[in-house]
Amino acid sequence: MMTVPVPDGAGKKYLWLPVYREGEEKRLRLYDGEGRLFYESVLVPGEGEPWFTAAVELSEHAGETVKAEIDAPAGWSVSVREKRPPAPACRRPQLHFAPESGWMNDPNGLLYQDGHWHMFFQHNPFGAAWGNMHWGHAVSADLLRWTQLDEGLSPDETGTMYSGSGIRDREGLLGYGKDAAAFFYTAAGGNGDWSAGVPFTQRIAVRPAGTDWSGALRKTGITAVPFLAEGNRDPKVFFHPESGAYIMALYLEGNDFGLFRSRDLRNWEMSQRLTLEKAWECPDLFPLRVNEMGEKKWVFWAADGYYFIGDFDGFRFTPETGRLDAYAGGKRPDGVRIPYAAQTFSGLESGRIVSVAWLRLANCGKPYTGVMSVPMELRLVRTPDGLRLRMPVCSEVNRRRRVLGKVYFSGRESLLWEEDRAFQLRFVLPAGASGRVRALGMELEIRLAEKALYFCGERVALPGWTGSLGLELLFDEDVVELRAADDTVWGSWPCNPPSLAGEILLESSAGAWAELSAFVGGMR
Repeated sequence: MMTVPVPDGAGKKYLWLPVYREGEEKRLRLYDGEGRLFYESVLVPGEGEPWFTAAVELSEHAGETVKAEIDAPAGWSVSVREKRPPAPACRRPQLHFAPESGWMNDPNGLLYQDGHWHMFFQHNPFGAAWGNMHWGHAVSADLLRWTQLDEGLSPDETGTMYSGSGIRDREGLLGYGKDAAAFFYTAAGGNGDWSAGVPFTQRIAVRPAGTDWSGALRKTGITAVPFLAEGNRDPKVFFHPESGAYIMALYLEGNDFGLFRSRDLRNWEMSQRLTLEKAWECPDLFPLRVNEMGEKKWVFWAADGYYFIGDFDGFRFTPETGRLDAYAGGKRPDGVRIPYAAQTFSGLESGRIVSVAWLRLANCGKPYTGVMSVPMELRLVRTPDGLRLRMPVCSEVNRRRRVLGKVYFSGRESLLWEEDRAFQLRFVLPAGASGRVRALGMELEIRLAEKALYFCGERVALPGWTGSLGLELLFDEDVVELRAADDTVWGSWPCNPPSLAGEILLESSAGAWAELSAFVGGMR
């Protein structure tokens, strides 16, 4: 047991903890001045130069002597400072959010409020592998440049912090003021000694009205939904004005989900239990207009990108389609499909539905694991195969796009991209043509007669598509995103070249055009 004096005075206080790439995981426990356990996690201690440094915010314990319990080598030490650890130096994406360090998975608590986009996310601050689930927190004014803040939620005696969602408590129903931000999360009991034997429950945290976003969210102690089934998790909450109630979509077990209603955000009653083919965890439920101006339909979404289109009356969701797949392609070398666990933002007044997906990338050798997709603005359109989602890049990011050149060609064409930064290539082929793109060691083959694309050895179908085809490739550090067929086809693949600069080779069997663009003001 080591003692750590926490200085008094203004300014935040952070306990800096060195994290090592390899070694045996050890349980870390922190106790306050009265000997009460207030933090538990797992990290890899060691000697010499650490891989990166993580931090626990200790401002509430200023002036105390905190005790740290961990089985660490003699040379291992910690310190208290007034600034967050700097991000480790490495090549990072410019358009796709990645954590400064540590493991990241599902986006959580996506909320637009007071002109800023808040993105929480599943985060392990103490290693590049899954575990120790916290809610990381990043904020942006434009959906392009993100600033990572302190952890929003940390493990406690109820469990580690699994996925959830956020809303604006417009009426102050929870008692923290009108327009307080309310967050519903899964307390995953049993994922550590501190919460041993505790079941999964759905709980509430808040950012009280009039307070800033710089620190952790305040846990209310309210259990919104008690234990219902093994692994019940991932509450997605929204307000349904037509029935005058808040709605929660919750994963239960197997392929089963529950829909719940509440008028006070505290007490919830199940209105439907539904089974959806192959759908699993991370539910979302949102309305979209057909072709933007037509009738309204509801989309029920699950983690694998499977979605169902139907109607929702405030009590029950009635699917009108079978299982559809939003992810047309994108697999890692180990066969795992890259996009997962997308969630939509709450708090948008205009009816826009903006979504972000976790991209399950290995990020080999880097001090972080996982990135987020570029935010997408979801739309519902009629196609020859029926209603389908469109998933174009959101307008905020597209406004930062600057066209550098456009060429019309038949046969072969070569473009030179000389800057080591993210870029977009748009390519249009006439009906029935074939084409090919080679860039950064990756190859895309387009066979319109076959209604298919082949990218990085993977076949991507273009079901029902006729006429000319427009597609775009968005190249960034770690990842490339592909969109085609009026944005109804979307996928993502790993992209790890030593540089984003290089020659782009184009081929077309008929007259085609290509457009090369950069983005102004990315994250690097």
